[in-house]
Amino acid sequence: MLTQLKISSQKQKGFTLLEMLAALATIGVIAAIAMPSFLGWMNKTRIDQSTISLKKGFQVAQRQASRTARRCRVNVDITSKEIGGVDPDNNDPCLNELIELSNYLQITTNDPDIVFSPKGNAFINDPAVFVITMADNDHQRCIVIFPGVGIIKSGVYNGDPAIIDEDNCDFN
Repeated sequence: MLTQLKISSQKQKGFTLLEMLAALATIGVIAAIAMPSFLGWMNKTRIDQSTISLKKGFQVAQRQASRTARRCRVNVDITSKEIGGVDPDNNDPCLNELIELSNYLQITTNDPDIVFSPKGNAFINDPAVFVITMADNDHQRCIVIFPGVGIIKSGVYNGDPAIIDEDNCDFN
């Protein structure tokens, strides 16, 4: 009898099944609310990082052309999402490595081949525009390379990515 009193007088520790289910349901609701925001943030980050990588690739090729006093042709393969650079005269690489962008991206451009002169100027007639976006995402970024001195700017693209226009790129 004394052993039974000791056992029943001790407080039981732990959670009941009902408390565990309530906690799981609360976590599930919070996750359902937060997941779309998290996925949107991840997609925005992928677009921003790829825009930075693409712009840096152009800048490196431009500097390399000036430094070596040779032309550098940069090709953006919008299918494989790779950026490579070679000297168009002898096919020597002018980018040290192939730049790979996220496969989730959609890249549209009016000119996938940019040639920088030995002075770093861009051999293009019209501004080259690159629009980086993802399907079902309203976050769009753009890179514009201007003819002549080859100024490279990036910004937010406010137009339809199927219609390439440098006026839709907001550099602010």
